[in-house]
Amino acid sequence: MSKPLVYEETPGPDGEPIRLPVIPENASLEQIEDIISAEGGAIMTDEQQAAFDKYINEGVTPDGRVR
Repeated sequence: MSKPLVYEETPGPDGEPIRLPVIPENASLEQIEDIISAEGGAIMTDEQQAAFDKYINEGVTPDGRVR
């Protein structure tokens, strides 16, 4: 992923517009994690979200502790 991030404006929780990075199609799960950690959120496809959720949950025990 050598291209700079593209940002998109979207309504925030309070209805005010916020700018979030759009996760590139070729981003690895580690890159997605880095972007979300740095930006606080991101826009991604449903497939990316499902894969990222699974990736994150693999490192957390059922009671919420990091493995």
